[in-house]
Amino acid sequence: MKDLKIQDTGAYWVGIDQINSDVMTSIHLTATLEAVSKPEISPLSSILSSCWGQPVKVRCASAKGSIVKYTWYQHSESQNIQFQSSAELQLHCGVLKDTQYYCEASNDVSSQYSEMVFLKILRGSEEDCVYSINIDGKTRYDCGDRLKTSTSSPLKTTTSHSGIRAWTGLPVWYEVLRWVLLTTLITTNNQLTASTCVKLQKCLQYKGGYLSEEK
Repeated sequence: MKDLKIQDTGAYWVGIDQINSDVMTSIHLTATLEAVSKPEISPLSSILSSCWGQPVKVRCASAKGSIVKYTWYQHSESQNIQFQSSAELQLHCGVLKDTQYYCEASNDVSSQYSEMVFLKILRGSEEDCVYSINIDGKTRYDCGDRLKTSTSSPLKTTTSHSGIRAWTGLPVWYEVLRWVLLTTLITTNNQLTASTCVKLQKCLQYKGGYLSEEK
């Protein structure tokens, strides 16, 4: 017999066909739920994403058990708090704080608890958050290399009233240097134009500038 259900519980008869009479034997079948095994915690995405402040989802699952229900708890010294009733738990900077979570797998006949999931905020900035997730019995990491860097915001662009797009967020010294080089280039160009006109002696003065006369 296989694929039994709870409602299959009851008395059954087993018979052997014979010419003169059948041999019948009564048996009583009791169908119960399979006890759950200790649940394992596994990440559904790269756990190192937490070093960049990205959400990480973990799953609680038991290899054995019938009609298993999963519940996440937040561990505290005074009292464990039921956090959510589902197999998956999503962790991200918006809800994290230094704490511990664990999962309970249960059905009507047994229950088992997972290893602890340790959460630690390494950098609490909303724009540059860094946190780590450590699971008992699995490889630990500390985001050490990530803490040596910071994520800078990209340069933004704005559109002036004249329709010319200008860059913002550039350092002041760069702006000053750019205008100095531009002024020097314009001055040099005017000097070259004036010198050429003097040599050809065919230049007309027009509104403060120089316009070469063509033949």
